[in-house]
Amino acid sequence: MADLTMLTVALPAALLLLAVVWGIGTRPSVGISAAGRVRARRELQGLRVVISQLLIDAPDKHALLESVCQRAVAITDFSLVFVGRRHADGPFIPLAQQQSMSWMEQVLAEPAQAACHLPRFWEEGLSEFLPALASDADAPAWQRAALRHGFGSCAMLSIRHGEKKHAVLIMLHRQADVFDDELRGVLLDIARDISQGLERIESQRLQHALLENSRSGIVLMAGRLVMKCNTSFAEMLGYRPEELIGRDVRMIYPDEGEYARVGGGHDRLVHEGRVAFNTVSFRRKDGSVCLCDLSGSRLDDMDEALSVWTLEDVTERESQARHLSRLARFNALLAEVNRFSIQMEDEARLFQALCQAAVSLGDMALAWIGRPDAESSEFQPLAAAGEVDYLSKVHIFSDPAKLGGNGPTGNAWRTGRPVFIARYSQPDLKPIYAKLAEDYRFGSFASLPIRDQGVVAAVLTVYCRQEEMFDDEVKDLFLALVSCLERGLQDISQRQRIRNLQQLYQALMSEGDVVLQARSTTEMLVRTCERLVHDTQFHASWAGRPDESGKFQVLAAAGRGTGLLKVLDVRVSAEPDAPLVAQAWHVGEMRYLNDVQNAPQCTRLRPFFASHDWHAVLAAPVRRGGEVWAVLVFASPQPDVFDKQTIELCRTVAALLGHGLDEMDLKQRLERLQVEEAHRARHDALTGLPNRYAMTLHLDKAMARARRQGSLLAVGLLDLDDFKPVNDTWGHDAGDQLLRQLAMRLLEGMREADMLVRLGGDEFLVVMEDLERQSAHHQLRRILARLHQAVELPFEVADGRQVRVGMSMGVALYPEHGEDAEQLLRNADAAMYRAKQNKRQRANWWSLA
Repeated sequence: MADLTMLTVALPAALLLLAVVWGIGTRPSVGISAAGRVRARRELQGLRVVISQLLIDAPDKHALLESVCQRAVAITDFSLVFVGRRHADGPFIPLAQQQSMSWMEQVLAEPAQAACHLPRFWEEGLSEFLPALASDADAPAWQRAALRHGFGSCAMLSIRHGEKKHAVLIMLHRQADVFDDELRGVLLDIARDISQGLERIESQRLQHALLENSRSGIVLMAGRLVMKCNTSFAEMLGYRPEELIGRDVRMIYPDEGEYARVGGGHDRLVHEGRVAFNTVSFRRKDGSVCLCDLSGSRLDDMDEALSVWTLEDVTERESQARHLSRLARFNALLAEVNRFSIQMEDEARLFQALCQAAVSLGDMALAWIGRPDAESSEFQPLAAAGEVDYLSKVHIFSDPAKLGGNGPTGNAWRTGRPVFIARYSQPDLKPIYAKLAEDYRFGSFASLPIRDQGVVAAVLTVYCRQEEMFDDEVKDLFLALVSCLERGLQDISQRQRIRNLQQLYQALMSEGDVVLQARSTTEMLVRTCERLVHDTQFHASWAGRPDESGKFQVLAAAGRGTGLLKVLDVRVSAEPDAPLVAQAWHVGEMRYLNDVQNAPQCTRLRPFFASHDWHAVLAAPVRRGGEVWAVLVFASPQPDVFDKQTIELCRTVAALLGHGLDEMDLKQRLERLQVEEAHRARHDALTGLPNRYAMTLHLDKAMARARRQGSLLAVGLLDLDDFKPVNDTWGHDAGDQLLRQLAMRLLEGMREADMLVRLGGDEFLVVMEDLERQSAHHQLRRILARLHQAVELPFEVADGRQVRVGMSMGVALYPEHGEDAEQLLRNADAAMYRAKQNKRQRANWWSLA
């Protein structure tokens, strides 16, 4: 007994706080009968069975330990059962107990109890059995107190959690010497069962934490019914877990096809154990659709209908993939438009190629380009590809007052700004368009103005199947596409202009080998700047000239920092610290600095130079027509770059640029000269009417048209009556004035298809086309009656005086009165002569040949 007391003397007094006294004031009985031991073993075996069920049902560790304590006292003869553990160096505290142990507080309050050391069974994690509690003076206070309260023996069972000590199960019996080998074995088994149960609960807790904190959706299925799911699965679909448990998963699929596709994988799941699907569509509670990668695993050793499925929400991934695919398609479209825009020779082919590429490469449902008719304002397609029959079912106008005039196409034409529509179908959409949206499945569309020479010349409209197609990146790509198209139009126009200029230059200057290097001043300047910063020592170049106020305006620029030149207030100045560009303009000579960031005269512009890495700058005047017209600026990121050879090169570039501008001016002067000469060669200087030469060219073509059409053509030779007295009386200036007035009046009375020619003096000729053979004479009388109105009112000549003249005409019909121009004119002249001879007695002022 003394040895046993030595083993237990160090048990902390705090354990006594967790003991619950049963039968205060009683004394423990000694020994236990054989029948009692059998009954005790049976009770403990029953307790173990109960504990096995508790291990399954307990929701957490505390509930398990509390239930063990309660059931142990209820089933066995152990009167006090509790679980405790020691925290750090402090006292033992209860984790679970069967009843109150407040009676131990007096024992714990004694100072000697605080000095008790930890017993061996706690330090070493061992279980201990005390057959009899000690009562001598050296015994721990808790044992003496327990004896006073009627307890005789104690079992202290180590409860472990994995490899670590977790707690101590204390079981006090009122009798001594109750622990034989069999009882001890059962108690140790109970301790091991509890340890395993704690591990299982902890494992379940960790599994639950993992499931609930997983971003993946996890669901346990019985067939196609939801048995259990984590929160992520429910939230992914917009539900609470309890709304899904026990429900058929058909409710979370958007259609039967997708439900059947995944259902088909269940057979594979049974035979193969695993199955996976990519990008499965699921319907959220709010009706929207999300995309998930889905994988399922059959639960082995269980009912084959049970399976676990994992869902990964890939909506954003798939959206991004579609977005990247869309950008790739549009970039390919942009590259293709860039390619063919420099190859097409006319607008129609360029427009059609773009529409075809938008459908084939850009996956557009419809792409078309149109411009409104000048009179009706209705858009006429110039090119189209895709669902082109849609255009025959709609009427689109530029006039906002008309139905169909306030859509994106009309707005883009009027405002000159692109219009992007995220959804074709709108709540207020007119029925006709709502029906078309359903028929053609248009999702979104856009209209973008196309400019030619700075003016809106057409509108590109594209229709997509998908809604919300036009995010910022796609908008930028479409704007770049239109810019590319506009450059293509400019190139077509410029190439045509170059061809015309080359022909004119060859004709007038007999120099057919002249190659024009630029098509406009702007292009020449821009290309010069761009070439200077491409694979050279220069990283910026710009050209500018001062406006009327003396402030330099940027004409062209390329390279680093040039986009901010417009905000710099650089003005013409003769000051020595003026910017180089201003000095070069003022003195008409080249100026340069090899270290502008440290030059004292560059203090004001130093922040700009530093932020854009400009170290060396040269400004060279560009002469046009012998005068300084602009200044070309070179900038380099390297200091000291302007040596003698580089300076001479820059001087040569500026000189060549000026020479190119002079050549362009010469071509423009030659073009104006050709136009003027061509006009003078074909028109009468006094009246501005076509002359005899123009008439000869026109008459041959008019006769050819009459032959093709089977119609008649009339040539009327007109001569004024009593015109000579006007010249004799009032002078030739008055006669010229009368002739100009007559020409204007005759033009007003003529048909648009007819031609009026002044042959000279007071002789005119009228070519009248499209006369029907059956009614030619009737048509002639009507036409000539309108012409005669030109002389029915007096003419105002010198000093406001009015004079009157008459006129006579001879008319010849083709081919009745001649097969060629010469014969027609001869017969018309003879007919006019007859009409003039009888002008006093004649019934008609004109005579037919």
